[in-house]
Amino acid sequence: MSQLTGIEKPSEDEYLKCIHCGLCLAVCPTYREQLIETASPRGRVVLARKSLEGELELDSNLIEHMYSCFTCMACNDLCPAGIRPADLALAMRQMQEQIRPAAWKQALFDGIISKPGRIELAPCPCGCTKSLVCAVWSMHWACGN
Repeated sequence: MSQLTGIEKPSEDEYLKCIHCGLCLAVCPTYREQLIETASPRGRVVLARKSLEGELELDSNLIEHMYSCFTCMACNDLCPAGIRPADLALAMRQMQEQIRPAAWKQALFDGIISKPGRIELAPCPCGCTKSLVCAVWSMHWACGN
């Protein structure tokens, strides 16, 4: 997979040891709600493995499954093989952010935080909005509505 070149990937030990015992299913809130395998820690381990081995594209659907993990870490504590599925989901999220950072993060960190003059202006929209709401509210009461 060419898009994974130079990207820090989870080690094979983090996803090859799964024995498919199913203990993680009982403690996973997303699996208990959705009752589909890909919403379980075991399913996310398989998806991560297929992606890291180049059989699945690291696309928005796969990342959505990784972000569906609440990272409550219950599966990490319960796994008899010591895989730590929640940590693997976090590592896959980090990989995706290295490949395609979210646009809002780039705008925030590159466009505002890195330039001190813009930080001072950042609260302005909040203040302007508050003033506008106050003006509209005052006009509303002044007209007798």
